Amino acid sequence: MKKECVYCGLRWGVSILQKTPKSGYECPRCATKRKRAQQRELQRLKTKTS
Repeated sequence: MKKECVYCGLRWGVSILQKTPKSGYECPRCATKRKRAQQRELQRLKTKTS
């Protein structure tokens, strides 16, 4: 089954068994970018408070 990423708009082949939220599908590339940005933000806050 093909699903379109809500962030980048690319279509990805996704298993029929995979549960997707009502807000839409987030592709692995966009998920990785989001997680890295969150980690950088946490690291920035840690160094700011130290």
